[in-house]
Amino acid sequence: MLRSRKRFCSALDTYQGFILVSGDGDYAPIFDALRERRKQAILVFPKGGLGREYIEDEQRKRAIFLCSLERLRPFIETKNIPTGPKSHRA
Repeated sequence: MLRSRKRFCSALDTYQGFILVSGDGDYAPIFDALRERRKQAILVFPKGGLGREYIEDEQRKRAIFLCSLERLRPFIETKNIPTGPKSHRA
C-alpha cells in the first residue's frame, strides 16, 4: 500500500493539472493532495452526483474547479458530427 501511494504521489508531480470525471466523494482526498502540490484540479460531475465532501470542505471547494456534465453536454453531444471515410473489409 505504501509503495503504491509513493508511486501515486510521484505521478502527481509529473503533471500540472488533473481532470476527474466523477462526483463520488471517495475521491475527495485526491484533491487535497493536488491542492497541497498547487496543481490545477477540475472535477466534472453528473447532474445530482456531486458528493457532499466537495461542498462541505471550504478549502477543497475553493481549490477545485467544479463543472457539471450538463454544462458540457452541448460541446460533447454526437449530433451532426461528420463521419470519415468508411473502411472496407475484404
